[in-house]
Amino acid sequence: MTSHKGYIVSITQKTVEDKTYIQMFGRLENGKSFAAIKEFMPYFFIRESELSKVKSLLGKFQTEKTSLVNFKSEKMLKISSPNQSELAKLRSAIHKKTDTYEADLTPSMRFTIDNNLYCMVEISGESEPAERVDLLFKGPKIKSIPSDSFKPKLKILSIDI
Repeated sequence: MTSHKGYIVSITQKTVEDKTYIQMFGRLENGKSFAAIKEFMPYFFIRESELSKVKSLLGKFQTEKTSLVNFKSEKMLKISSPNQSELAKLRSAIHKKTDTYEADLTPSMRFTIDNNLYCMVEISGESEPAERVDLLFKGPKIKSIPSDSFKPKLKILSIDI
């Protein structure tokens, strides 16, 4: 398994065949462009005590007890689905009956938070040449590395005001 240092320029998500994938685009230490695609299961939380109010809506969704609590020390229940669109519909239906927590986070933001990612990463896994980027990583391991690990050679600056 090969390992590369990279700088993430953009992170987004897409749904393919009812599964959510995180897409990361960036530049490797050696100057090559890369894309990394990783399957991800989006989720949000509700109070565990509110499960009975929404149980009828949860048929095809996964629920999981967690050790997390909200600011009132109430236990939280994780609700997840491979498909972000279906999860968003569920969130809207649940929100009419009870509060949701962290349901406003996009899958790419959730992935970034869950993996403690910043801009500099180490990508471990097999890669292959691709049409629009130099290397494509499918399902790699990704972890943050210190920001002073290397200086990427970037060519374009975009500022969104």
